Amino acid sequence: MRRVLIISGGVIVFFILLGFFLFFFVPSSQESGGGPAREGVFGSLFPFNFGGGANITEEPSDDVPIVSEGGAAPRLRKITANPAVGGIFFENGEDTGILYIERATGHVFEGSTENTTVKRISNTTIPEIQEVVWVNKDQFIIRYLTDEEAIETFSVRLASTSEEQALQGTFITSWDRGVLDPEGRTLFTVTEVAGDASLALVNPDGSNKRSLFTSPISSWVPLQSRNGLFVYSAPASGIPGGLFRVVGTALSSVLGNQPGLIAQVSPGGDRVLFSTGEGNAVSLFMMKTDSGEIFESPISTIADKCVFLGDGVRVVCGVPEEFPEGEYPNDWLLGRVAFSDYLWLVDFELGSATLLSIPEDEANEIIDVLKPFVDPRDEYVGFVNKNDLSLWSLRISEEPIAPEASE
Repeated sequence: MRRVLIISGGVIVFFILLGFFLFFFVPSSQESGGGPAREGVFGSLFPFNFGGGANITEEPSDDVPIVSEGGAAPRLRKITANPAVGGIFFENGEDTGILYIERATGHVFEGSTENTTVKRISNTTIPEIQEVVWVNKDQFIIRYLTDEEAIETFSVRLASTSEEQALQGTFITSWDRGVLDPEGRTLFTVTEVAGDASLALVNPDGSNKRSLFTSPISSWVPLQSRNGLFVYSAPASGIPGGLFRVVGTALSSVLGNQPGLIAQVSPGGDRVLFSTGEGNAVSLFMMKTDSGEIFESPISTIADKCVFLGDGVRVVCGVPEEFPEGEYPNDWLLGRVAFSDYLWLVDFELGSATLLSIPEDEANEIIDVLKPFVDPRDEYVGFVNKNDLSLWSLRISEEPIAPEASE
């Protein structure tokens, strides 16, 4: 049965507890250097915790190297065994294509969901990329650490002068945490400066930066819907966290006093998917932002392992077969534990969950879902396997492999 919860007050208590947690448990970031802390929860939420320099170079080539060539793609598919920094689906006529970037080299690869052929379409070398923010299939932002462990941020366009495309772009001002709106128009960023957080909006190419306000709480995690800006406090097992809407230069409480809070907002901003964690207990919920009603999911997982489908009601999630003893979500974010996930489709309108795939049975591999994303038609979900950073996709438009579960 669907359980409805009502949000209570306690915002003052939340800020007292949050201040206590930030003072004693969250490591401070580098002042004026622009680099985030390498330790702690943010090291996993925004993974600049790998060493290695990065120099952008061109490796001229007259042909288009075929990395792999094969037949029809299986329903659950390992797109690349090499570590990747995420991908993006795009419509290619009646087909659905996929682009991804190889972590070690920065090379861009293109494939199809219909077959297993993958080809390299850019040979611009940018080693040790840590994060990519996809604007669309022709534009993206890459972020990496220099030898001095400073963050470099490069706004890129693929130049289609031939089949083998060059990366053209410019370096832009870095930030500590950032999120793109669903239409790919604006970045909402949080930058830590001298113990405070500066919140701002900026175009994906680095132009037209608009400062919003400065907050004494430096640990905000930004979220964005089509027409709304949100922030939530750094997640920590058992520590109450809150989600707030940015209204001008003020914050309006949306959700409060949720232990170990991790949140996502739907593309339309009318729903919030969030998980709580306290010790070994993890729960998943969805809230309607207009009424404040909260509905509990019949399955338990961490919200970062889920992605909204286009209707804003259903989500696809990686769901651990079991939770080892630990402190969640911290132990998963910090890599102290790894999961063997099943793939589930959760419909909060119906209060049901449908099992889509058991990767260990279907592909003979243990998968810990990270950075999930969906195609424009809601037919495929892509994700990184946190265990080895390989890139995968699953066709979700077929019949489920098991009966539905409901509350």
